[in-house]
This record gives sequence, C-alpha cells and structure tokens, in this order.
Amino acid sequence: MPRKLPVKKKQKWPTSTRSFSAHVKTLARKLFHIYCRFVFLFFQSTVVSQLSTISDTIRSQITQDEDFVE
Repeated sequence: MPRKLPVKKKQKWPTSTRSFSAHVKTLARKLFHIYCRFVFLFFQSTVVSQLSTISDTIRSQITQDEDFVE
C-alpha cells in the first residue's frame, strides 16, 4: 500500500529553512547561468576579433610575399 504524504498547511511566506535555501539555490543558479552566458559572449567576441586580426596578418604576409616574388 502506498504511503500518503502528510498534507502541509499553506503558509503566507516560507518560514522553513529548507524552502529558504531552495529559493537561494534557484536564485544562485539563475545568476550563475547569466554569468556563464556573459562570459561565453565575451569569450566568443574576443576569439572572433583575434581570429580576424590573425587572418588580416596572414593576408598581409601573403600579399607581401607575392609582391616580393614579382
């Protein structure tokens, strides 16, 4: 026979420590996701800019080599 869970009375605000820690954990999780998203976007933008500068230097090297060959 399945055990019935005890029915809790509704509270106007969470007074138990478990619900408060759960609220804190969810808030921390949301903040962590936002932080990770910002870090990822910053990392992505820096990598893209570095790749563009690297490709520009490679292009300039190639054009300098072609000018030198002629």
